[in-house]
Amino acid sequence: MISVPFRSSIAHHHQPASPQMDLASTYRALHRAQYFASLDTTSNHYTNSIPSVTTSTDKTSRPFLIPLYLCGVYIIPAIYLAIPHRSEQSKWIYVARWPLLAGLTWFHVQMILHVSSPNFASAYAAGLLGAWGVIWNLTVLVWTRPQWDGKRVEVRRRMNNSNTVFSAGRRDEAAGGQSSSFGAIESSGRNGIASSAARKRNGNGHSIGHANGGVDGHTSENEQTHKVQDGLDSRQRAQNGNGHYHGTARPQPCLGDDFEYFWQEFQEDAPFWTRLNWSFDYVAQFRMTGWNCAIPSLPPYEPPLCKGSKQLSLDTLPNRSRDGYTRVTTRRTYIYRTLFLSIIPSYILIDLLAVLLTHDPHFVVGPEHNLPLPQHLAALHPAARFLWRQVLSLLAILSALHLVLNFGQLCLCLFCRPLLGFRAEPWHLPSIMGSFTQVLDRGLSGFWGSWWHQTFRFGFSAPTKYLLRYGYITKGTLAADAASFAIAFVQSGFLHAAGSYTTVPESKWWMPPLTFLLSGVGMLLQQNLARLLWSRTSLSREATPRWVRRAANLVFVLAWLSLTAWPLLDDFGRAGLWLYEPVPVSLFRPLTKLGDLADRRVWRWDHDFFPRWYRGRSLLWDTGLGV
Repeated sequence: MISVPFRSSIAHHHQPASPQMDLASTYRALHRAQYFASLDTTSNHYTNSIPSVTTSTDKTSRPFLIPLYLCGVYIIPAIYLAIPHRSEQSKWIYVARWPLLAGLTWFHVQMILHVSSPNFASAYAAGLLGAWGVIWNLTVLVWTRPQWDGKRVEVRRRMNNSNTVFSAGRRDEAAGGQSSSFGAIESSGRNGIASSAARKRNGNGHSIGHANGGVDGHTSENEQTHKVQDGLDSRQRAQNGNGHYHGTARPQPCLGDDFEYFWQEFQEDAPFWTRLNWSFDYVAQFRMTGWNCAIPSLPPYEPPLCKGSKQLSLDTLPNRSRDGYTRVTTRRTYIYRTLFLSIIPSYILIDLLAVLLTHDPHFVVGPEHNLPLPQHLAALHPAARFLWRQVLSLLAILSALHLVLNFGQLCLCLFCRPLLGFRAEPWHLPSIMGSFTQVLDRGLSGFWGSWWHQTFRFGFSAPTKYLLRYGYITKGTLAADAASFAIAFVQSGFLHAAGSYTTVPESKWWMPPLTFLLSGVGMLLQQNLARLLWSRTSLSREATPRWVRRAANLVFVLAWLSLTAWPLLDDFGRAGLWLYEPVPVSLFRPLTKLGDLADRRVWRWDHDFFPRWYRGRSLLWDTGLGV
């Protein structure tokens, strides 16, 4: 029988590993016992789902249940946005978003306070999802107005060259004879592709009034009116990713006469399932790929123009953005590039790093420990050891992000095409990271605003766009830049604080936000130092060699991250995040002498890695697949 407090001081009372069990395995077992001891077993909850334990905890935990805890981010907001609320008669439905937002916020706060998992990655993800639920519901219910402003690129079949069309891959609409269009075919062009009222947009289709600024406040200035016309008069020059033009367009194949790409808006009188398909796509696309409000880091999303009586293919749109994000349009190329250039290298690297990290007590129990170090680490100078750990941490984070996010996108492409249709095509699956040249050219702003993954950028930048749209702040001012950085990094800090809190070991959840707040300070500092340098000295940006500017930016970024990343990275160790086994089959543990002798198993995933079924008193609240 085991009795372990939920937030015990286990990280401060270390027990030496037995000869049969290495340090990492010992703490995995202790933390999992701690989780099961804290699990809510009152009223016979989960008594058939967990090991038999007795508990002296003063705080109870709940399992991370699927589908329950996905409903607040994906299901409930999508159902609400599928209900028409633009007209005067349905105004009360739009007002109802406020009590709905309050309820969803309460739901996600409860998730942060009480949900955890014996799977160390899932435990951290529970807090991330809870915090993101608060941020994302504010985004889709308050900061943006999807039914008024949202539209996505869709493909449909033309029948008899008339306006009676249905969306390719939508069996329910075809069978029911319903149109896939969420608005009448717009009249500006022959194939009905142009935006209603010929709205001005930038390269990603943002309507004027929705600023395209992100974490770095970087906005495309070359906004144009998009008009469908015969020939290529408006695109005789090839675009880059954000609306800038260069060179000469190469000949491109045209789309067949039977299909066309078009802007699909919200249609109030469409069947409910058609509206739900539209609204679910809106809430499920964190980077808003395929929408007119796609984040500006990505290549542009808009229907291709027409040449004569035919519409051009998607290849005529630029597939590389200014920030270095790329996409392809063929499944074969996408699968090859994703598998062999991203997933397999990341798999190999994270496997090696998992061995190195779990061999260091710093990554197993956190920085507050008195355990002896391995000989190669004990011989290093403290400063060198500090930098070595930071490099390993950064590489581990990068490889994990590449592995998880690319694997998720690959699964969408391979297995979800029958369900998602056009949405599962490679065109909707751009690269995870941008070009590192953005870091060299723009410093810390390029690091966070372009090169680093932009998964949460739309939600992070939505409050700033709202303030700009309604005139609370003025674009281009120091106050606007400071507000943009503060809003984005406070939200990012909230995400990682919540992730830290929901882990089983005792962590210092208030530490990770410091890293992100200091990142905002660093971006403002670097921008203003650069302005002072060019304005107060005889130096000019144009006369300074590019390699000098790039070297200075790189030095500043590395120095600033080295000084400010430790609150986040140290807390990863306290939270037990590095105890997670990232790969099922290890190549390095059995084939090398790295790691502990007692932990050189080839197969790494044990029973606690896999989901388990939890059956509680309530079918809705207490029952589901625990991850």
